[in-house]
Amino acid sequence: MNIQDLVGTDLAKEYETAKSSSAEDLSKKGLDVTLNIHWGVCVKECPKMNKAVEYMETSRYKKKPSGIYEKMMTQELDNWTQYDTQDVMGFCFPTQEVMKTKGKEVYKIMSAKMGNMSRYMDDVSISWKIILVGGVISFFITLIYLYLLKWITKPILYISLFLVFIFGALITFWCYKRSTNYPPESDDYKYSITGAVIGGILTLVYTIFICCQWTNIKIGAEIMGVAGEFVSTQPRIMITPLVAYFCMIPIFIWFVFTNVYLYSCGWLDIQPGDMFATLKESNNAYWMFWFFLFGFFWIIAFFIAVMQFIIASVCALWYFTYQKSDSPAQATAINRSMKWAIKTHAGSLAFGAFLIAIVTLLKFVFEFFAK
Repeated sequence: MNIQDLVGTDLAKEYETAKSSSAEDLSKKGLDVTLNIHWGVCVKECPKMNKAVEYMETSRYKKKPSGIYEKMMTQELDNWTQYDTQDVMGFCFPTQEVMKTKGKEVYKIMSAKMGNMSRYMDDVSISWKIILVGGVISFFITLIYLYLLKWITKPILYISLFLVFIFGALITFWCYKRSTNYPPESDDYKYSITGAVIGGILTLVYTIFICCQWTNIKIGAEIMGVAGEFVSTQPRIMITPLVAYFCMIPIFIWFVFTNVYLYSCGWLDIQPGDMFATLKESNNAYWMFWFFLFGFFWIIAFFIAVMQFIIASVCALWYFTYQKSDSPAQATAINRSMKWAIKTHAGSLAFGAFLIAIVTLLKFVFEFFAK
């Protein structure tokens, strides 16, 4: 009930006779009094900290209130005189300096009331531009890499192996060279010699390992070369992950909205002196959250399993037939693989996704209780 609803009532006259001095006296009688500064007070100028406030008559108040109303309105104005305010489109708002300092305190209080998911969503809302730009750049870098993969797979492998050897040799030489700048009895000399010995031993072991496993490394290089040739000659396969991820977007939106509604199921716990109320969730909403979380993991795992099955099937068709990408068989490889995944192997993929969802949920539970 607002203060204007009290004007002229017997209850108001009773409290005026008793010379009540605060809103607490009214609340003791079972009457909730809420003063709303937006309609209840019109000031001549925006209040400043520790200065008297002069209010004006409004359309609701044809004359200045008196008695308990005046005291209660003065108490409401006192709440505004704790900060310096300024005129913003006809309303008195705290100044920018006040908002900078007090806003951090309010944000800290709100963050303490939010869960991890709320903070994650808040971080995403702040940095979504950076995430979007990073995703676009990564996509184009991936396209360039896939296009060059046919020619650069083997060179990248052999160059990487050689650079690791060069790095170990340079570390060994640098440590030995540094040891010549210190006297033999100093600690720096001992540390440099120790670093040179360790670097030399590791480089030697690495070299021996490469020589002993050179045949297997060549086989691995050939496999990587064939994989690079497959990706470069099958550009249609790049569409599969994109389609799978776009299909996951509605699932993710459904999961977010479901959790928002589940989070709102409960009751407010208002503590005296606390700025924000705490939402106490019900037991049913708690178990429903875990049920929907498992379903979310299961659906996502199923989409990933279908995507991987399609890629593997297209790769098998390409390898065993070894036909060019413009052949009719290769042109319909993705369609055939998708048909196999949905019509023939959907049960196996769903069961595998079910096992992955169980493991993912257990991992999430352990991380949840660990934090």
